[in-house]
Formats: sequence, structure tokens, C-alpha cells
Amino acid sequence: MEGMEHSIPQVFQAESGMPASFKRWKKTHTWLMPKSGKVFCSFCTDAITNKFPLVENRSCQISKEAFVTVGFNCWKNAAQTFKSHESSELHSAATEFVLNKNKPNIVDIIQESNEKEKLEARIVLRAIFTTASYLARQGLSFRRENAKESNFYKLLELRSHDIPELKAWLNRKKYEHSWLHHTIINEILSMMADEIKEDILKEIKENKYFSIMIDETSDIKRLEQRLGRFHDLQSEKSPDLTPFCPTRWTMRISSLKRLYHDANYQSVIDFMLLTSNARDTDAITSSKAKGFSKHLQTFETYFLLTTMINIFEAIELLNTQLQKSQLCLNESNKLVEISTKNLETQRDQKFEVIWKEANKGIAKFNVEEPSVRRERKTPRRFDSSSEAHIFDTPEDNYRKIYFEVYDKVLMSLNTRFETETINLLSKFENFLIGKNNINVLDITNFYNTQKKNESKEDNFDAQLLTNQRDLFLNYAKNNNVQLESVKDVVAFLKSEKSYRLIFNEYTKLVRLLLTIPGSTCTNERSFSTLRFLKTYTRATMGQDRLNHYAILYVYRDRVEALNIGDLMNKFILKNQHRKNTFAIIKQ
Repeated sequence: MEGMEHSIPQVFQAESGMPASFKRWKKTHTWLMPKSGKVFCSFCTDAITNKFPLVENRSCQISKEAFVTVGFNCWKNAAQTFKSHESSELHSAATEFVLNKNKPNIVDIIQESNEKEKLEARIVLRAIFTTASYLARQGLSFRRENAKESNFYKLLELRSHDIPELKAWLNRKKYEHSWLHHTIINEILSMMADEIKEDILKEIKENKYFSIMIDETSDIKRLEQRLGRFHDLQSEKSPDLTPFCPTRWTMRISSLKRLYHDANYQSVIDFMLLTSNARDTDAITSSKAKGFSKHLQTFETYFLLTTMINIFEAIELLNTQLQKSQLCLNESNKLVEISTKNLETQRDQKFEVIWKEANKGIAKFNVEEPSVRRERKTPRRFDSSSEAHIFDTPEDNYRKIYFEVYDKVLMSLNTRFETETINLLSKFENFLIGKNNINVLDITNFYNTQKKNESKEDNFDAQLLTNQRDLFLNYAKNNNVQLESVKDVVAFLKSEKSYRLIFNEYTKLVRLLLTIPGSTCTNERSFSTLRFLKTYTRATMGQDRLNHYAILYVYRDRVEALNIGDLMNKFILKNQHRKNTFAIIKQ
């Protein structure tokens, strides 16, 4: 059939100059490329143009000349010639080149994959760096019983929910090969601490005078640990005043007694005088120190300090009791009542004792003698018909001050514990235990909704509530159970489930009352955990890490300014293994 096909005169297309059979040939041989009335091999042309190494022999030279250089236009034997060229060595080699030309190089694939892994590893490394700096800056411990339970690892796990690369990293089978070993963490902390020390050294070079103070302190294991602190006189470019006594959260009776101690009181006076007269002290600081020293040497300050110690001893005992989480409102009211009566007794009886004690400070600390205040002329706009009282002796003057202090304390106690809310809660508790004949309508009117569009299903039935309360109290009395507070009521209700079913209306009121917080002391106890963390961390950390950790915690404002990217690059450049694992990005 092919022979018959070629023997028939060819019909040419006018536009392209190609025979009519070319479309059929093109479907069979896709590599055919028409040009100027001839056909060329697109595969061979592409391979030779790109200088692909092809076979050099006579057969290949003929194919090259026919389908690459000159072109083929002998249409009589075209179909057979196309088949012969397709099976030639030249075309086979060219076809292989064309097929592989668009495929990526295996070396490029490996390199690209490696770079991607290194970039992902760098994201993980940044998470490790920032997590370590956060724990150190906040003064939190790193370790626990084992590595997987440590604060460091658990924080990374928490962050992994937002960082997919970190999550895959932590899922590795071997923990030691995840760059989370304690030696790596120590090195990271060391690099951060060294960076901060370099910044401090730059400042030291600008300061003419400086000193280093070294002391020892014992930790929870009662082992002596050495503590060093750099203390400079600061350059004039960046003056900084260190607070002498931050007492916002630490004011306790122990703080007052510590200042009241003979040696400490005189030391504070000497310190203030020394600071006020120092040449390198600025004018504002010098003025403040001079004012403090002057006040400490007045009799009024020493007298008020003596008075406040007596008051704080009673108040702090009350505060300690009120901080109990299980304390009921009636119990707290009793404690306040006892403390109030105690302070009232002190007010009436203890002035002579405090006066004698305060006078001892005159000889001890060279405190000025007590005197009567100088009479001042009252401005006309404040003048009234009555004249100001003039005290005959200093003792009478300070007696008035003494009474004013105690009266303000007593008034504050009454104001604090005589609010509308406390009175209402007290009514609820007294109703539950059947005390003071509380009107049940005071309770039902408070809880029951009066809105038309709201369901009244949960409203209290005043009569039913009163009946159940009376039955409950009688039943408790018959069982020799004394109900003095809500705590006693709850304990009795919990002792038997049937009580809560029988006295359901009464139980509902108890549950509602228990939802009202009587104190915020439980939440405020979170402040005390910081001290525990510091002490625990101090005892469970190696010396090297402790030194770096302390620097990062003390200079935590400088930690925020650290360039984590530069530190990561320094960490990576330390050895070839790190270079192969993490990407280096120039900042």
C-alpha cells in the first residue's frame, strides 16, 4: 500500500509548499518540522544546536545533512525515509537529549532539597534560641525530672502548634539529635550572656571608675554560691538611679521592724547623708537623700514608726487569717470584730508605752527633741470664729497625732468590711443558719427575675425556701450537728445525697452563695510563686549555666535588644556539621 501511495503523483498545498500527505505523516512522526518546502527533524536540530555530544559516523552525517543542515524534500520515498531516520543512531541520541533536557539535574534536586531542609532547620533553631532567652529573661527554671518534662521542652511543644517545622522536628525519634541537649542550651545561653557582657564592657571603657562586688549566698541545699555584680559610676551620657528600697509588694511588719532595729536605722541615716554629700551624685538624687536623712532624724518620724509597728502587728495577724481559702463571711466578720476591739483597746491604753519607746530614739540616733508645733496664722478664707487649739506640751501634741492614726485605721476597717455587698452576703449566710431572723424576701427579691420575657422557672419560692430551711435546721439539730457557718451547712449536705434531693430549694441557694468569691487572696498567691521558682532554679542548675542565666535575668532589658539572627549565624559557623544542618542568612 505504501508503494502504491508513493507512485501516485503528489498533491501540494499552495500555502506551505508541503504535500497533502504531510498532515498524516506529522501525526505519525511528531518530530517533523516544515520549513521552506522541506522538513527537518526538530529533535536532531535541537540537540545539535545545544551541542549535545552525538555519534559521529557516515550514517549519522547523512541523517544530519538530510534532516538538520539541508532539509528533506524527496517525497516519493518519504514515509520509508522517515521510519529509517527515526531508528537511526543520530535520532535516538537526539531524542534522549530532548527527553532529558527539561528534567531537572539530580544534583540540583539534591541541592535544592538540602537548602529547603536547612531553611526549615533554621526556623527551628530560632525557636530554640527565643525559647531559651524567654525562660532566662523571666527567671523560670529549664529542667524538671527528665528532659521531656522540662519547662524548656514543654514550651517548645506548645509553640510547635504554631510552627509546623518545629512540630516535625520534635517528633524525631532521638531527642539527643534534635539540638535540644543541655550542652547545646548551655552554649546558647553562654553566647547570649557573652553578647551582653561585651556590651557592658563597651560601657565600662566609657566610665572612669567602677567596682566589682562579690558576695556569697546559700541556696535551698544550704550550699554557698558566689554572686558577683558589676557596679559602675555610670557615664554622664546615661545616668540611671537604682531604687534603694522598693517596698510596693514587700511592706510587712518584718520590713518595719528591720528598719526600726538599732543598727539598721542608724545605717540608713548614714547612707542618706553619704549619698547626699557624694561628689558624683546628681542634684536631684542628692536633694532627695538629704530630705530622707532629715526626716529620719525627726522625732515625729521615729514616733510614727513606733506607732505603726504596733498597729501592723495586729493588722497582719488579721490579714493572715483572712487569706484562708475556706474562710466564710461570718468567720471573717468575727475576726475583723476581734481585731477592731483589740485596736480600740490599744488606742485607749498604749500611748504611754509608745511615747516612752519613741523617746529612747533621742539618745540612740541623735533624733531631735519633741516640740510643740509652731502656731501658724490661718488664712482669712479658711478662718472661722473658733481659734486653733494650742497644746501645752509636746506629749499632748503627739497624743493627738496618735489618736488620729488609730482612728483612721479603725475607720478604714469599718469602711472596708461594712459595704453593701458584704452586708447582703452576711444576710444570706445568716438566713441559711437561721440567725438574726433574716426576711426571706430580701433573698428572693435579689435572685428572682421580674422581667416578663424571661423564664421564671429558676425563681425561688419564698414560702418553700423558708419551710425547707426550717426543716433542715431542725433535722441538723436532732442529729446534734451545729451549723455556725456556710461551711458547716455544706459539710452536712455533702454527707448524704438524699439531703440535697429533699431540701432542693435550700440546696440551690447554698450553691448560688458558694459561687460568690469572698476573697481574692487565692489568685494573689500566684505572686509568691516567683520566689519559689528563683530558689528552685538556684539549687538545680550547674555553675556555668547559672552564671549565664543570672546575667540574662539581671539584664533582661538587654536580652530584648539581642540580635538573634547574628547569634544564630555565630552558632552555625562553629563547625561543619552545623553548616550542613542549618542555613546561614546574612542579616
